[in-house]
Amino acid sequence: MRALLISLLIGSCGLYAQAAPDTLANGRCIERLELPAYPKLADMARLQGTLTATVALTRGGSIEKLTVGIGGASEVSKNKFFQPAVEEAIRGSVFRRDCDGKSVILIFNFVLGEKLDPRMSFGYPNRFWISAPAKLVNP
Repeated sequence: MRALLISLLIGSCGLYAQAAPDTLANGRCIERLELPAYPKLADMARLQGTLTATVALTRGGSIEKLTVGIGGASEVSKNKFFQPAVEEAIRGSVFRRDCDGKSVILIFNFVLGEKLDPRMSFGYPNRFWISAPAKLVNP
């Protein structure tokens, strides 16, 4: 799985001056986040969805519990397409060692078409967009 490794330097971006740490969904606990690639089957089926991952951390930055869910009852069937990619990416990520007992909330938006350029982008707080390329259709 092709993924993008990013380092989140939230503190150096001045975001703490704008909001209390609680409103950042513990983004400071992320040392390096691996972002998932758009799953091939979801792309082929032209599915999109939003998943929220909650990562409970233990001593040393290890993952104690990982919960991934997709919003809305009508989207539950999409979970099987996106959840494995999100779980694999999070398990490949690195969290700060001093975040024992904290939970990190991450929101992954999988969108179709050329809505984003580049294919991955991120926003505040802990929100990420992963885009599949538009499909060309012959008339």
